[in-house]
Amino acid sequence: MKKIKLRWLFPICHLVIDLAIAAILFHSVLRERQIERVHERRPQSEFISVGFFQENVPGVRFDPQFLPPPQFTLLIMGSLPAGLISVFVIPSYYASTWEHPFNFRWLALQEALALTLWFLLGLAAESRPTIRRCLVGLILLRILAAIAVEFFRDEFWAAPLVYYWVVLLIVVAVSELRRLRGKVWGRHDGGEPPYSAA
Repeated sequence: MKKIKLRWLFPICHLVIDLAIAAILFHSVLRERQIERVHERRPQSEFISVGFFQENVPGVRFDPQFLPPPQFTLLIMGSLPAGLISVFVIPSYYASTWEHPFNFRWLALQEALALTLWFLLGLAAESRPTIRRCLVGLILLRILAAIAVEFFRDEFWAAPLVYYWVVLLIVVAVSELRRLRGKVWGRHDGGEPPYSAA
């Protein structure tokens, strides 16, 4: 039985994790919409109106900002280079309306970029054991981060993914430089260049 190549295995693992996170996120968004609809149907007498001054009042902002759910952070940091590009292209990735509770265009772009990235990393990992071990560690860290974020409801647990990506990109860059050095010197064992003694 032939083993599946890493260039396919790593993108599949990534896709399974992302689809699970996206399903949880989509379910939570729909649940919030249902709660909002229930509140809208309640009689107006059940609500208490509170007035605030809009200027020069500490702690009260005229233009409040709402952070996206932590699952969005998991999706972005799970494939950080792809996530940064997708957020730059579609800044309103977390915008949610009644007609469109979830931005599937952003998710499609994110996954297209991420699958391409994971395919290239898997291709590099087939001939480089160090990169292979780093990618396995990243997959495991993604699973642990997803469980922690879902359990604690805090995107803080996704922060280690950023540092891991920095380390991974450094490892890939060093590996590629060593490979190019071996080609330039005509040796692939990482030995010393063929200088002649004066």
